[in-house]
Amino acid sequence: MSAGKISPKKFLLIYFVVYLVISAGWVAIYKSPAFSAAYLEEYGEDHERYLEIVKSEPYKHYTQRPHLIEQYYEGHPQAILSYDELMAGVAFVEEYTARPEYQAEAQRTARYNLFFDFFNALAVAVLAGWFGWRPLMRFLDQQIEGVRARITRAENRRKAAVERLEAAKAQLDGLDEERGRIREQAMALAETERATAAEMTERVLAQVEQEAKERAELERVAAAQELRAELIGQAAEKLEQELRRGADEATQDRMVHEFAEGLRAHMSAGGRTG
Repeated sequence: MSAGKISPKKFLLIYFVVYLVISAGWVAIYKSPAFSAAYLEEYGEDHERYLEIVKSEPYKHYTQRPHLIEQYYEGHPQAILSYDELMAGVAFVEEYTARPEYQAEAQRTARYNLFFDFFNALAVAVLAGWFGWRPLMRFLDQQIEGVRARITRAENRRKAAVERLEAAKAQLDGLDEERGRIREQAMALAETERATAAEMTERVLAQVEQEAKERAELERVAAAQELRAELIGQAAEKLEQELRRGADEATQDRMVHEFAEGLRAHMSAGGRTG
């Protein structure tokens, strides 16, 4: 198969010479693919009868489905061979093909045909191999390169997938760290808010307590002033009553003096209370 050392013309010349020599030798040994003239001269009539029988439709049907031959004749009453003729023909074919002369001739033609079937197939394969070797090699190289390219692309896709997977894992790890940091910040912020809320609560409570004390003091002062005003009114009313009863001047002076002293005492007590 070395196409580079022998030219195509030289190869074809050698090829056809070898083919003709071998074919001629085989034909010289086995003569013809048909039955020989000597055989047909002696058994020609029997052979013609044999061919007529085996080529008939009833016989073909019989060889395929012998158990259904009666149904065949029921559906084909005008068959070329009657049922009795077919059975006689079957017996003749069996007897004819069992003859040693027929078997020898049949084996010869079979070997002839078998050889040329094989030899022709081999010759075509050699011819196709010689002229198709380089295109075949180029085709195989292209297929191999295509397979390699697909493998390379698949490997690149695999690497890219691995890189994306690693990147996703890194992002997930970063998310875990970020989640932890956010959790810590949230806890710290919550603690700060809690402390601020506690401080504001204490301030509000202190302010409420102070306002309550101031409100109580104001109410106490208001009550004391109201009491003073009531006492002053009662004293003035008593003084007015005494004066109306006609007290003498000395009594009036004394009562005015007592009223004034009592008023000053109440004013002094109110001032101390305030």
